[in-house]
Amino acid sequence: MNFRYIYLGIEYPESENEKDFYIKFRNNTWILCDYLSRHVRKLKLPSDGDYNLLSSSITRGENFLEMSPSCKYLQSGVHVSDEEIQSYLSMRDERDRFEFYFSLLERGYRYAAQSHDIPVDEFLKLHQQFRDGEYRNECLFKKKMIRDYGIKVLLEHVLTQYAYHLRLTVTDLKGNYINSGYIFTTYPSAVCYGYDVRHLLVTDKTLMITDFIDKPQFECQLSDLAAGIIRSVCLDENTRKYIPNDDNKEEFVKLRWDEECNK
Repeated sequence: MNFRYIYLGIEYPESENEKDFYIKFRNNTWILCDYLSRHVRKLKLPSDGDYNLLSSSITRGENFLEMSPSCKYLQSGVHVSDEEIQSYLSMRDERDRFEFYFSLLERGYRYAAQSHDIPVDEFLKLHQQFRDGEYRNECLFKKKMIRDYGIKVLLEHVLTQYAYHLRLTVTDLKGNYINSGYIFTTYPSAVCYGYDVRHLLVTDKTLMITDFIDKPQFECQLSDLAAGIIRSVCLDENTRKYIPNDDNKEEFVKLRWDEECNK
């Protein structure tokens, strides 16, 4: 069984006071979990047991190692002190936070490697690859040439610590840039976008994004795109609840770190 997932986790909070920290940490770190998981699959690295997911999970308790063959994961509990948490909470530079996440992951790898065959060096190369890419997680979703409208469209997943975006770029048929913009924004968790953004459907007049069961989610008018107008309509009532709006804007603000980020 090959490694398919690398996660950085956190124990579920025991009190309501810690719930905001838990939600923020889970959302802020998904950009890294997604990146490492996508790229580790390309390496086809075998695990030494019935698991394809390696998780480093921060805990206030002692280090621990837990395996679940039924769920196919190996989890390292990584003790983090109160002082480390306070230092982390004072970080305002995104790269400092990423380096803290990397340090937690590495501690988990090395703890698991005491009793399992963990390809630590290969995982650390993925860390460096992320650094070399300027700490960004962007990848192709779909691209399509639409000759009747004289355009090509490129759709890309864009993940940050604070949000997921589906970016649409329009060029002419020769590749000359026309315009670019986001047609979907939601929380930075695969739970909120992983099932909704699966397929691209082009009709006579529209470009449509459908979910994993081909249910329409977003629609753009091709005449708008040809004119350089990037806009979409959300077609799913449930999905609209997780797009930034007046009812949830405070939840998105809580994922950010300082006044400069909130502008």
